[in-house]
Amino acid sequence: MVRILGDKDREASLALLDRDHELNLIMIHNIQQFGLENQGGFFQGEYYGVHKDGELGGIAALYNFGSMLIYTPQDDLGRELSSHLISLEVRPRYLAGRDDWVRELMGKMQHQGLRARGVELQDFMLLRRESFKPRDAATARFAEPRDLEAIIGLHRDFQLEYFGSLDEAEEELARQAENRMVDYGISVAEEDGRIVAKAEIMARTSKAALIGGVYTAPPYRARGFSLAVMSLLCEEILRRRE
Repeated sequence: MVRILGDKDREASLALLDRDHELNLIMIHNIQQFGLENQGGFFQGEYYGVHKDGELGGIAALYNFGSMLIYTPQDDLGRELSSHLISLEVRPRYLAGRDDWVRELMGKMQHQGLRARGVELQDFMLLRRESFKPRDAATARFAEPRDLEAIIGLHRDFQLEYFGSLDEAEEELARQAENRMVDYGISVAEEDGRIVAKAEIMARTSKAALIGGVYTAPPYRARGFSLAVMSLLCEEILRRRE
C-alpha cells in the first residue's frame, strides 16, 4: 500500500532512511529542516510511503522544485512504489536514487513522452581527518554577502550548461545562498578580481554532509579551482566532525 506521509510518520521515515544515511542525506536533511507536510516551500513536497505488513518499507519524495528521490531496500516494495509514481503521471526535472530503480522509472516514463537529458552516477567517499590532504585551499575562501550576485550568476550558468533551463527564481537562489553563507556553506575562488568557481554544502546532518553545486566558469577550467573550493569545504566539514 502506498500513501502520502505526514509529520506523524517522521520518526519511522527517518529511521528507514537512516539505514543508508549517506544515500538518503538530502531527504533526511529536508525532513529534519522542513518536516513531511507540504506547505508549498521550495524544499518541501509530497512524500509517498510504501508499506508492508503495517511497516514503512520505502519512501519517494516529489519536491516542489521538481526533483524526485526514491529509496527502498526491498525489491518488491520498490516495484510497487515505482508503479504508483508512474500512475501519478508526474514529470520530474531530476530523478535520483538507486541505479536500478532510477533506470526502471526512466524506462516507464519514456512511454509518457518524457526523455532524459542525461544520466550521472554519484559516488560517496568517506572523509577521514588522518588521510585528508588539503589541495590548493589557499586559493579559495568562504563566500561573503558581497559575492551574492556572482554566486547566483555561476549557478545560473551551471543550470543552463547541464540542464538547458533555469529551475529557480533569483529570489530563491539568493535566499539559499544567504542561508548557506551564514553557516560557512559556500566557498569561492577568484582570478583577477572575478569569482570563477564555487562549491556549496547542499545538505548536512550530524553524520554527513553533501557538497554540490560545484562549478567553474569555462575559461578557467583545468586549473584546479574546483579542487580548491571543494577542499576548503572538506576542511570545514572535518572541523565540525560531520
